[in-house]
Amino acid sequence: MRFYRPELDALRLFAFLCVFSAHVPIEARWAKPIRDVGTFGMPVFFVLSAYLIVSLLLREKEIQRVDIKAFAMRRVLRIWPLYFLVIGLCYVLGRVWHDAGVPGRAVAAFSLLAGNWYILRFGWLGSPVNPLWSISVEEQFYVGIPLVSRVASERTLRNIFIATILLSYLVLYWLGRVTPTPQVWTNSFVQFQFFGAGGLIALFLFRRKLYLSRALRIILVVVGVLLWVVAQRCNIISFEPLDASTLIPGYLSVLLGTAALFLGVLGQNARVPKVVVYLGKISYGLYAFHDLVFWTVFDRLHYQHKGLGTLFVLAATIGIAATSYEFFEKPILRFKNRFETIQTRTL
Repeated sequence: MRFYRPELDALRLFAFLCVFSAHVPIEARWAKPIRDVGTFGMPVFFVLSAYLIVSLLLREKEIQRVDIKAFAMRRVLRIWPLYFLVIGLCYVLGRVWHDAGVPGRAVAAFSLLAGNWYILRFGWLGSPVNPLWSISVEEQFYVGIPLVSRVASERTLRNIFIATILLSYLVLYWLGRVTPTPQVWTNSFVQFQFFGAGGLIALFLFRRKLYLSRALRIILVVVGVLLWVVAQRCNIISFEPLDASTLIPGYLSVLLGTAALFLGVLGQNARVPKVVVYLGKISYGLYAFHDLVFWTVFDRLHYQHKGLGTLFVLAATIGIAATSYEFFEKPILRFKNRFETIQTRTL
């Protein structure tokens, strides 16, 4: 049995391009809103990931019992090799060039899949290992999902995902009202709301098809972008302590905007170009390597032309990610396929 949707690759590519734009080192005043809105590409990854994982677990449960060991092997083989490769590269670079240094305790935190908590405690690193904080959050969320999916009914799962979203806003209230903090973006409990939303969408669409008119899809996408702009105006990507009256509507705008964008694209019948499908397929590598290429071009080589440099970074990132996929990831993915009950794509 195969579960594959080409529009998911389009969403993966869209999410990567958003995150990529958030890291473009253009200092002009007009660029800041674009970078801030681009940051919201990360919740797209989280919603998409939860939707896909929960959908697969529900289908696996329908045809047999959820195999927790097989799930763990699939996650380990898909995520860990590239994750630890990039951590290792950043650590080695830091030994040669100190401006890319990754402290030993940071390596330990990222290796234990707690990199986001390290950043919360000590701040962002001056290293291209920073984007991997999101992998820590993902793996934390998926620790219990297969077991819960195995023993819980669909109704219980729905209630768990709703509770997850509510918990996120209780945490935001606490962080904004009781203990104001300048950094909440990498907090696991804040980001879990997007996994909750993806899980709810997966549950709602299980055994159903999403039929939306083209006009409604366009409306959803436009509304989603506008809600992201509202969130950007709330300045939730800030290094200043924010009140709950700002955090809660800001993050709610991100959540609703991301869900609207996701539903506007999910299940659409338009043909997805092969190049988009391929770039979506290698999007994990694109995400994992892009900041390393940014650092090399602008920090190490001190390239001054930001526009041409950014285009070069994008092209180089695609080349490196494609090479990684073909020669490093694909052999591991072939082995991973042995643990699949439901195939998601062809290699």
